Amino acid sequence: MRFLILAAVALTAFASCKNEQPAQPSTVAPKVGDTTFVTGVLPPSIPDSSFLYLDASGFESIIQKKKKKIMILDLRSAEAYSKGHVYKAVSVPYANNPNLNTYLDKLGSTQPLAIYCENGYNSNVIGMKLRKDGHSNIYILKGGVAAWLSAEKTLTVL
Repeated sequence: MRFLILAAVALTAFASCKNEQPAQPSTVAPKVGDTTFVTGVLPPSIPDSSFLYLDASGFESIIQKKKKKIMILDLRSAEAYSKGHVYKAVSVPYANNPNLNTYLDKLGSTQPLAIYCENGYNSNVIGMKLRKDGHSNIYILKGGVAAWLSAEKTLTVL
């Protein structure tokens, strides 16, 4: 009798495993405040009100997609900016800048912002500050200019 019970349980378990569907990737778009790392071209399901870390291709894609509305902030030193920056970026040095908070406070909370620095650390700090202050359209270049150049993207020189 035990053998029949064990056989029935094993058969039921095998049958249920056989009918399982493979897990499907989630199609839920990130919500405001997500810190999702996105690579490549942005799918249309990503809302405008996201906080996202982007690789170089994703960063370039969002800039092209929102070219008339987005403000690109270069947080590196003025000297680094003058040696090469992302096209149409505005120099807003992070280090030793007493006017940084005043400048950031003047930005509209719905203004899409693309932020980058040398390696990604300062961008993250400023991105978190902006999000805390109510900004919702923030895109950060993960790895900064170093990642941008590694992906063979070009910089504009003044």
